[in-house]
Amino acid sequence: MRKQRGWGLGGVIGVIAVVAVSMMLIFKLLPPYMEYLTIQKIFKRLASDPDLQSGNRREIVKAFERHATIDRVDSITGDDVEVDKRGVTVNISARYQVKTPLVANITLLLDFSPKSAPD
Repeated sequence: MRKQRGWGLGGVIGVIAVVAVSMMLIFKLLPPYMEYLTIQKIFKRLASDPDLQSGNRREIVKAFERHATIDRVDSITGDDVEVDKRGVTVNISARYQVKTPLVANITLLLDFSPKSAPD
């Protein structure tokens, strides 16, 4: 007598549950991470802009707000942006949190700190 092979009903339901939870997490976490990468790209672009190297904080923040409006950044505003000028080097950074509702009363709190300087 040969032994049966294959997946049982429990195995199929388990795989479907794991895939469903994974997809839910990806769909919930992807937008905040994409926005973080966009903010970091804006910071690097502004820090390397030769026109802003001699500018003051207000000009850099104003330029950030223009870029943020174009790229649809909603998590931070110009008030959250920190500008550190040392000589001709401009470092731009920010710290912010994003609350992402997961299921019912479960919420994920994501901490981000984009910056223009390389890690």
